[in-house]
Amino acid sequence: MRFLVYAIVTALALFASFRVFGANHPPFSEMKGGCSHFRKDLREEFRLWKLDPTKVDADMEPTDQSPMIAPGRKFELELTEGEFPLPAGESGNKYKGKYGGFVRFIPPKSGTFQFSIGHKVWLGILDFQNNSISAQDFEMQTACGQIFKVVSFLLKKGHPYFLEILGSPRNQVSLLVTNPKRAN
Repeated sequence: MRFLVYAIVTALALFASFRVFGANHPPFSEMKGGCSHFRKDLREEFRLWKLDPTKVDADMEPTDQSPMIAPGRKFELELTEGEFPLPAGESGNKYKGKYGGFVRFIPPKSGTFQFSIGHKVWLGILDFQNNSISAQDFEMQTACGQIFKVVSFLLKKGHPYFLEILGSPRNQVSLLVTNPKRAN
């Protein structure tokens, strides 16, 4: 009986981690290094990170009028102070910041899009019915002073999505959207 309880608890924990972080990510113990420790090939992302950002004011809630972002550009999002509830299953202890916001994204083609972010925040994707889209993969390096986290999502061409940024300790965050074609 005890084995059955352990098996169920383990299965639920694995399901929760796949739902939140995607099915592909390194162990958390390996995500505390500097910028050179990413497993993904982020050379293009680090090149684009050096460019001047486009400033965008994120909305307090997702609407069809929320500001638009596009791939291949770095953005500096101005976040809003307010109450931003974390998605179900997420602990508030990890994301204590009071800033957040929403921007729109319409993929120009179907495929995997990477969202690179400059510091610790909750980063998620919603469809236009406010359903959460599961991440394909996730990686961070907490000692990297440029790109803190990269989250990838499989998105459909022409479908509108919302990028949600929650729990930021600062009112601004750097963001980069790419559609890598290279092997990672």
